Amino acid sequence: MDALFARCGARKVGERLEIDACTQPLPDEEALSWAQEWVTML
Repeated sequence: MDALFARCGARKVGERLEIDACTQPLPDEEALSWAQEWVTML
């Protein structure tokens, strides 16, 4: 998807977060902090 968006002229505003809920004891907390930082980049 990243390559397709780039070919269309899109630019990344932040990095994608990947969480494996099977290995992360508290995936919601990690996602929440990532989302709060990501929103500031919009």
